[in-house]
Amino acid sequence: MGNDTRIIELYDTMLNPCRLDSLDRVRESYSDICERDPGKHWYDSIKLPQSISKKAKKDKSGRLDKLSEEYLREYLALQADKVAGEEDKLEKQRKASVYVEGLLENGGPFTDVFVKGLGRERTARLFRHILFGTQAV
Repeated sequence: MGNDTRIIELYDTMLNPCRLDSLDRVRESYSDICERDPGKHWYDSIKLPQSISKKAKKDKSGRLDKLSEEYLREYLALQADKVAGEEDKLEKQRKASVYVEGLLENGGPFTDVFVKGLGRERTARLFRHILFGTQAV
């Protein structure tokens, strides 16, 4: 109550790195808003440094909303390599599967909410088949 938290996390499941300078610029333009310590997690090795974790009083909520809007706009404008060819598709699926299976095995704020509401098995189906598409239906 009286606080606002903004968490935007990006994980490296890319086949080839893409330029994320625009995301860094957005982050830097909101450096006046306090950083939130996200703690240590199993996925830290694949979390990109362009991820955001901020905390502020409610009077900064509008500014945090603007940060989210700008960040999403820049994210959607990124130019990444297309996944082409069967070998690339399999490697992309493998990288995404590592992340998804890590979520299902180790949990996390996002995953835990689904597990609590849907149960472990239904959450696994949702993640694998619908949200991340790492397994065929």
